[in-house]
Amino acid sequence: VLGPGNIPAKLTWLRYNLFIPLYPLGMLAELGVMRKALPYLEHSGLHAFTFALPGTADATLTTNYHTFIKHLSMVYPLVWFPMYLHMWKQRAGKMKKLKAKKA
Repeated sequence: VLGPGNIPAKLTWLRYNLFIPLYPLGMLAELGVMRKALPYLEHSGLHAFTFALPGTADATLTTNYHTFIKHLSMVYPLVWFPMYLHMWKQRAGKMKKLKAKKA
């Protein structure tokens, strides 16, 4: 029975190494889906929404989903990269523990 203290070393190694190619591939796939959806979103005018601006009584910012996704796809890699680096740091710590466990 697998539990918190008895995960096979090979499974741990896979978990902390497969993200290296799969995480960027997933990010590119998500960006591709966003880009492919833009013409449909622009044509449909889908999901117009409004944000209430904090600290103001009546001020709001209205946008549509097309604009939101267009801007999100521009900043997504900038948000993604720190998360990817964080995963590398987690990997380094786990691989160090895994190596010490083998020795």
